[in-house]
Amino acid sequence: MHLELGDSNYKCCPSASEWEKCVNICKFLAPFYEITCLFSGSKYPTANLYFPCVSTAYASLKNEMSSDLEYIRRMTVGMLAKFEKYWKDFSVLLAIAVILDPRYKFNFVEWCYNSELDILQYWKLNQYRFPQVSSMARDVLCIPISTVASESAFSNSGRVLDQYRSALKHDIVEALVCTKDWLYSEQGNKLKLLYNLYSYRLVIQLTS
Repeated sequence: MHLELGDSNYKCCPSASEWEKCVNICKFLAPFYEITCLFSGSKYPTANLYFPCVSTAYASLKNEMSSDLEYIRRMTVGMLAKFEKYWKDFSVLLAIAVILDPRYKFNFVEWCYNSELDILQYWKLNQYRFPQVSSMARDVLCIPISTVASESAFSNSGRVLDQYRSALKHDIVEALVCTKDWLYSEQGNKLKLLYNLYSYRLVIQLTS
């Protein structure tokens, strides 16, 4: 054992509980060690790194305030008090510098974006928190994305009726549209052949 060489007060091996405390304390201090190493660098610590690192330190302290370990909470109280003491004197320019780093912009967008978000429900729940913005959102979001009805926009009738089929009855047109949809079924090849034969027959009848 080399513990005695590193600490003159070493008398015996740490107990299992003491080793467990060491592990928990190392995990607790790990992000602060990384931030210290980053800030202590001589070539790369530009201003854009300041705010993300400080935010990480603050979030770690706030998170550990509710730790189940009493000795971690005691450490956190002292560290958080000192953090807030110096936080009052921070420079806003160092926080603004992060805006110039596009990497953090993309990270923020990915963090905020949620494909399952119901935007109407969101503004309904936040209408008292942001009354003016929610009112604006209600006026803007009520505008339909298209003024064309979906039935007419996606109808196949315009591709069925042409100069040769303009005299077809509505039931014939409906049959052609349905037949076109059936082409995507398991028997698509057979139906496609029948559809082409039927269309050819109609054209012959109308032009004869």
